[in-house]
Amino acid sequence: MRPFLKIVLLFILLFAGWNTLSGQTYYTFSFDRHQSENFGAANLITLHKALYTFQDSYVPDSLFRENRAYKKAGGFFYRMARFCLLDAQFDYLTMLTQHEVFGHGARYREMGYRENAFHLNLFFPYGDGSGYAKTGNLSSGYKTSVHEHIAMVFAGNEANQVLSNQLEARMLLDGDIHYRQASLFLISRNNLPAYIWHTRLFKKEGTFASDDIQSYIFGINNLWVNAGSPLRISINELSAECLMSLLNPMQLYSAYTVLVSYGIKGHKTMGALPMIPLGPVRYLPSFNYTLTPFGPQAHLMNYVKWDHRLFSADLAYGIGGLYRSYGIQLSAMRLLQKPWLEMDAQCDFWRQQALWLDDYNYPRTTPKAGGAATVSFYAHPLKNSRSIGLFLQAGYKTKGYMHGQDLDQTLILRYGLSGKF
Repeated sequence: MRPFLKIVLLFILLFAGWNTLSGQTYYTFSFDRHQSENFGAANLITLHKALYTFQDSYVPDSLFRENRAYKKAGGFFYRMARFCLLDAQFDYLTMLTQHEVFGHGARYREMGYRENAFHLNLFFPYGDGSGYAKTGNLSSGYKTSVHEHIAMVFAGNEANQVLSNQLEARMLLDGDIHYRQASLFLISRNNLPAYIWHTRLFKKEGTFASDDIQSYIFGINNLWVNAGSPLRISINELSAECLMSLLNPMQLYSAYTVLVSYGIKGHKTMGALPMIPLGPVRYLPSFNYTLTPFGPQAHLMNYVKWDHRLFSADLAYGIGGLYRSYGIQLSAMRLLQKPWLEMDAQCDFWRQQALWLDDYNYPRTTPKAGGAATVSFYAHPLKNSRSIGLFLQAGYKTKGYMHGQDLDQTLILRYGLSGKF
């Protein structure tokens, strides 16, 4: 209990240290049962924001007045050197922590593994950028099914999809991008495509899997073989399909923010984000690519911003698979806006291959519908300090696959602190 109280005190001091509100989004420090992917993403984003905000106050972006071409070149070299040697190192470590500890680790904890081990390493010039997660002891009475094993395999990449989705929504709600947000978004959103292409270019195909992507391909193909299906997936197919995730304006905006706004101009933020005007609202579409326990999935994201509120519709479609899977996630950020209380809401509906979580046998290949719903509250009752308050997220999901949530039916409950800074 003492470590918990120390962390709570730290975040109270953190939020209280910024007396002015900044941006539209709340940052949370929360808890949940399995230290899930959503838990890791939200808390790491808060820690990331706190550290780069502190850094902005003490580390200069320019060493001299850049009023000549050679001085501009020198300023660009300084900022890019600082970015590679300092900023991007922490951004990469944040992504790697989410991948290993709150990706693979979250699924391990959900499946009943305890005393798990993790290894994290910075990239060049401080290390080789490697990381791994190892399962510990499986608690008595627990066992893992085929779908659970596949979910553990790709959980690291899944966790970074959760992280990048949260970042994307925050940047759109704020209407601006800090270059450190841009860096973390690019690293986390492209974790899956980079992993797939690394496997295709540097890993040899064989009779055993040497990394997560090969393990995923083996697992899905074995699942289909045992269902009597001729369907197969290959690394070439995955590497071609995953390129759709580059069809995302936020990827372009983020790269521009790092290289042009920060690198060349010396500005920390991009400025107003371009969106398509449609009368009183603004709209932005994007594509994404994810993995599931029953095959790859394509996503069409639709963002609509209206009156300091952000609405989104994520349309998911299974690529291949024993049965076509469909899904839609509808969410609203700042749906309710009061001086002391704000609320987000989200609902999910899907039709997908039924998950088999009860034994080691290969599952029946039947489709099944399901869904989930959550509401999130940000309460700030102190009139003199709206920068700190309480956070509560509650909901329920049926049995089925949903990014960042337990596979089985479950109550959704997260609670903690929230604040703007």
